[in-house]
Amino acid sequence: MDQTHSSHAPRIGTAACSAAITVTIALAGLAHAGDWVEPEPAGTPPIAVWPAAPWIQSTMEAGIRSKLAAAIALAAARVEESQECAALFAELGADGAAILARSLYLSAPHYQIGHPCRRATAFVYFGQEPTFLCSGFASLADERAALVLIHEALHHAGLAESPSEPEAMSAAEIEEMVRKACGSQKAVQSGRAR
Repeated sequence: MDQTHSSHAPRIGTAACSAAITVTIALAGLAHAGDWVEPEPAGTPPIAVWPAAPWIQSTMEAGIRSKLAAAIALAAARVEESQECAALFAELGADGAAILARSLYLSAPHYQIGHPCRRATAFVYFGQEPTFLCSGFASLADERAALVLIHEALHHAGLAESPSEPEAMSAAEIEEMVRKACGSQKAVQSGRAR
């Protein structure tokens, strides 16, 4: 179950949010060398540059990191090859391939009671950039993991989810929509992601 935890916090622009996340990551000591570019003029602050490839937290558990690498490649291929899958993003005015290419993946923190990982393998806070991966993500089949990433990428594109948005689709409805549009033909015919 890929329920997405949503926040009622006001949305800020994607560029502002990306810059804020990049600064937060750098301050937390998680940024990779090369994420920052020193500007030409002296005396000006560093400029945050979004990576050209998905950014994966370097301290992420090896099993999750390995599954993520396979899932990112498969998810990107599905968005590129399937018109139906790409259309899910286009309906939101977004480019699915671009969203997957610039995604930020972090390990989910394990310190909260009632944490989203109790019922999901990945989640986002609506309006914020990172996709948090739970330990259960590592045990998913590659096909299923790719569909989870597409589900979460749709939230980054602006797709809301109930119950935080009462008129929006439920997590299960979004999963079914993603499975039908982006799943392999075999998985779609059998009625379940593999």
